[in-house]
Amino acid sequence: MTRLQILAGFLAGVALSAVALPVVAHAEVTGAATAALRYDDNVFALPSDDLPAGLERSDTVYSGNAEIDATFHPPGYKVDLLAEVNYEAYGRNTAYNNAGYAFQLTAGPTSERLLTVSGSLTARRALSSFASLGLPVRNVQTLIDAAPELAVKVAGEFVVVVDPVYTRSSNTAGLFDAYNYERYGGAVGIGWHTPLGNRIDLTFGERHTKGLGNRFIDLGEGVVNQPTNLRDRSIELKLRYQITPITSINASASYVWRRDSTVLAHNFSAPFGQVGVKFAPSDHALISANVGWRLESVDQLFVDSVRTNYANVTATVQVGERWRLSSRFDYSHRKFEADSLALVNSYSLGLIDRADHFCRAEAAVTYGLSSHFAVVANYSHEFRNSSYHFANYRENIAQISLIYSFGAHPEQLTNAMTGRGL
Repeated sequence: MTRLQILAGFLAGVALSAVALPVVAHAEVTGAATAALRYDDNVFALPSDDLPAGLERSDTVYSGNAEIDATFHPPGYKVDLLAEVNYEAYGRNTAYNNAGYAFQLTAGPTSERLLTVSGSLTARRALSSFASLGLPVRNVQTLIDAAPELAVKVAGEFVVVVDPVYTRSSNTAGLFDAYNYERYGGAVGIGWHTPLGNRIDLTFGERHTKGLGNRFIDLGEGVVNQPTNLRDRSIELKLRYQITPITSINASASYVWRRDSTVLAHNFSAPFGQVGVKFAPSDHALISANVGWRLESVDQLFVDSVRTNYANVTATVQVGERWRLSSRFDYSHRKFEADSLALVNSYSLGLIDRADHFCRAEAAVTYGLSSHFAVVANYSHEFRNSSYHFANYRENIAQISLIYSFGAHPEQLTNAMTGRGL
């Protein structure tokens, strides 16, 4: 089967769904199919003088995507179900051809009640990249994530909130072995929730992570590859507030205590937080900005004390009925402290420090051809400057997409940006 036949199949399948699905009673159904051509001049995000034999640095990628979004309105609730399938075919690095999917179920209350249940359930299969580790490897990752929230009204607008979490990741053998992990636990606390959606929550939480990534550890008789098990305890204050009809703020501040039960036993505690602002001066323009300090794992696979300062700005404007302009800028400063994996590319052991500066700028132009078709052109440039040579890279990505949509005007779609991500 040729790439064109595969992409044609995506379009035909969603076109049939456009006819069949809207008959579902009491549901609002929208959807889209996309055929895209992407050019990437540094697929594996490697330094210019580092490319293993058998791999091509630049490549053309043919991709197809189909998604359906159904919204239901049972009494007092709004339920949204998103289903997506996609396929990528690499012109030169054909070993990385892959099919993926994503399903997401979200629910939230639309009226006041004693007990409200909201949150999301996500299942996703996609090709992940280990660019942060300087490794020319990609891996198919299956991720299941559940994040419900229960709120019980106790007095007036005060509620007791319970936020359980569960995440499971499974990976095909790509680097070493034992790359499956689970994260579970949750938080409980008290909140102030208004009918307008404004809220303040103070919660205390504990989360356990088992099998996240691996560390090379020299036990004297040889080097072993040991999974990482963690326990995180936290106190967090979260705020969501509509300042004016066109301006809203989303902020949080937390303190985290982490216990590392591996042989290295790298325990620590630190404060974290973020502030996000959205500004919509009209129905045709939106600007959002975020700044913060977070604790993270690398590529959802390896873990250590990776602390990241980050900032991003996104702007979108609708010009007339057919044109839509979008742009985004990202910056992050990553600090790897006592990270025994920071030199994994050369298989060096020991405790070292590493610092990365990452920037990405991207622009997209959408043009509505008709009420159902649109063309999107994207371009992004990104780079990382690191204290270790193997983590430095420059990359340019250009993409053009043809979108078919039903249930929504294509000029209002915000199609996927091309960047690799933080």
